[in-house]
Amino acid sequence: MTTKSHGQLTARIANQLQLKFKAYNIYHDHGGAEGGAGRITSYFGKKERAYLLSFIDIAIVERDSNRLVALIEIEETEDKPKTLLGDAFCALMGEGVKYHDTDLTVGAWTSLIVVGVSKLLHATRAEYIFEHLEAARAGLGTGNARVGHVVIAGVPTQSKLAAHVRLLAAEAIKRSGLQKR
Repeated sequence: MTTKSHGQLTARIANQLQLKFKAYNIYHDHGGAEGGAGRITSYFGKKERAYLLSFIDIAIVERDSNRLVALIEIEETEDKPKTLLGDAFCALMGEGVKYHDTDLTVGAWTSLIVVGVSKLLHATRAEYIFEHLEAARAGLGTGNARVGHVVIAGVPTQSKLAAHVRLLAAEAIKRSGLQKR
């Protein structure tokens, strides 16, 4: 993958989510300044650069309340354990999530979804990472660790990534209890 193409697939997936889930705000951290593009950050302490833990790829947010339905991290080219864990822990270790200057509310209705592309599906490894991540999350005591559900998943090709993310996003919306008609 070239630097130029970095994030283009994630931006396309975010645009597909915007079309599918029109009752929600879909924010994303890739692409131009078109609707929904901008920095989604996990932070602690002050809302300044030195306190940022990560830039999150996609956020699905209830329009009327800024309640965060899903945080989505997409690894377009690989599913290395240190990358998946880094994505998950940097999100979970934060005290809050913001989009531009807007605080998004994390709670039991929020899902954290981390998806990577893998030539070999590593179900056993993903399950191991998930189990230990859940155990660690219980001891974090941070604002973002209040998420109600965590998903660590892999898909065999980039061509299957968009469909899988849409499915996981639909499940997160249903699980949140914030489903709009």
